[in-house]
Amino acid sequence: MYYFCTYKARERNIGTALLKVLTAQLLRSNPDLLSHVYERYSKTNTIQTSVRMRALFNELLKMLPPTRIVIDGIDEYDEEDQKQILHCLLSILDEQCGNFQILFISREVRDIKRKLEKFPTIFLSEEQELISRDRYP
Repeated sequence: MYYFCTYKARERNIGTALLKVLTAQLLRSNPDLLSHVYERYSKTNTIQTSVRMRALFNELLKMLPPTRIVIDGIDEYDEEDQKQILHCLLSILDEQCGNFQILFISREVRDIKRKLEKFPTIFLSEEQELISRDRYP
């Protein structure tokens, strides 16, 4: 699954919008889950709140084999949107809902780097320096 962040997107609640996109991708690639969603949520109107959306996403993750999520270009958003996305996804990771991994792709931004410091990180700027040294000793 993937989500491509773009500075042109202006959502009021970017965390919920992100979960909607990822949930739609989960359902498209696993159509057998649609009946579960229909039975569980059709009687309760729509899933509009961020809490309900997160609960649905967590439920679906638990029902799936190992899943990878790619979030590309988080640095394209303003600082508040970056915080929302990171909080949304990292809290799901903390709850250990299902077997999944998240790959964040971003330029080196101080606040993003700080939020992700406890996770394995690769900085392409550092890798580029190593490559240059190997190439031109």
